[in-house]
Amino acid sequence: RDLLCNGFLDLLLEAGHEVTVISPADRVPAFTAEWQRPGLRFEHLYGFDDSKSHLARSMQFRKRLARGGRRRLLKAWLRVEQRYLFPPKAEYVELMNKLRPALVVATNATTTNEAQVVSSAGSLGIKTLGVVGSWDRLHKFLYTRTDHISVWNDVNRQEAVELEGFDPSVVHVTGPAQFDPYFDRQ
Repeated sequence: RDLLCNGFLDLLLEAGHEVTVISPADRVPAFTAEWQRPGLRFEHLYGFDDSKSHLARSMQFRKRLARGGRRRLLKAWLRVEQRYLFPPKAEYVELMNKLRPALVVATNATTTNEAQVVSSAGSLGIKTLGVVGSWDRLHKFLYTRTDHISVWNDVNRQEAVELEGFDPSVVHVTGPAQFDPYFDRQ
């Protein structure tokens, strides 16, 4: 809801973009009625079984590669993660082939919820952006690995580079979007 409540959705729609929100709330009539607008569609976000203990070990290994500056090995490891831990999901691939989005945004890059949406987009060459929802999340695990990442501040920017191995050019300091409504004078 952070990106819906702060006016971002309306900005995209007013600029003439079509937007698809992939959410488990697509089946909640009160949610879809509240947010329905011309140019907006809802699709289902399928569950992901993140109970596997090897996910945490994989993320720890990724962090070791990033901290050690092993960029080539990290890049190879990220391909292994995408293929075996978060493989593209047929339903998302079919949807993206149909819609051909210019960008896929993962609204919470620190969970597994959107990992298969992102890997499906990546398998089709569609660019992805991940939003880090809190200043302390980069010290945990960044399960949903995207092409670009949005962080709160310059400290988080440095953490994304050092802890996750992101190239500085793809880390964007945008501030905490979920606090935007608190600063709206209306």
